[in-house]
Amino acid sequence: MMRNIFFLIFFLNVLAVSSQNCNTEIPFGENEDVGVFARINGAKIYLESYGDPENQTLLIIHGSGQSIADMSCQITHFMENYHIIAADSRLHGKSQGKINELTYTQLAKDYVSIMDYLSIGRVFVIGYGDGANIALEMASRFPNRVSKMVVSSPNLRPGNDAVKQKEIDANAKLLTQTEELIFNNDTSEDWSRLRNQLELVKFQPNMSKSDVDKIKIPVLVVASDNDFMKLEHVVEIYNNLENAQLFVIPNSNYNYIKDESVFYNYIVEKFLDEAFKRKNYQTRLSK
Repeated sequence: MMRNIFFLIFFLNVLAVSSQNCNTEIPFGENEDVGVFARINGAKIYLESYGDPENQTLLIIHGSGQSIADMSCQITHFMENYHIIAADSRLHGKSQGKINELTYTQLAKDYVSIMDYLSIGRVFVIGYGDGANIALEMASRFPNRVSKMVVSSPNLRPGNDAVKQKEIDANAKLLTQTEELIFNNDTSEDWSRLRNQLELVKFQPNMSKSDVDKIKIPVLVVASDNDFMKLEHVVEIYNNLENAQLFVIPNSNYNYIKDESVFYNYIVEKFLDEAFKRKNYQTRLSK
């Protein structure tokens, strides 16, 4: 039992400090100067905003088990020229919500409601991991609220045709250990919250091709060559989007938004700043 508790707390701490490699004096996710709580769809959601509200609004959405702090490298880079909105998703970070309310559809609705709360009509979006799946849901279900987006390490399905088996196995192991701790009434952490996060990844998303076909806005699809998501699945997403570009980061893994933040931010900024245009195909003999 104690071994399981130690392992899971270590896992949570790894997630919590994953944003520490970005040089910034701003305590993202803990910034009392800008942080506020809002009642969003029955949940208490924590959010922060940065940059000039007159600039284009950029919504930055973190991944599973993470929080605002994990997107520090992106907030730091983009806040100079964009109006940044970042939130802890429902049942993540400081945000609360009822157990068993965690679905990508609900999370997409939450972020649109955050935009309503802030009186923001349309946004650019950077979504990472779970955040990428939320962004896809937003663009499919609320096409008039997103004008351009970057989906980093997305997946449309939870199975091993989309996600690497090692990742599925690791998630299943953590879920089993978490359920054991809940069964034994351990209170050292909020294990029910973690169980919801792990179940979300296990059973969702479930986006169909018709859902993806509804997305007409420019999309930059990003992955690394050693990602959690299978590269062929990421390419499938790219191929099924009407207006998409593809960026695969070489010799990296899922932590690229931190480990390769300069490279990643540069390509993302180029995509967001420039008018979207897909290059025409040329043969080797074309002039």
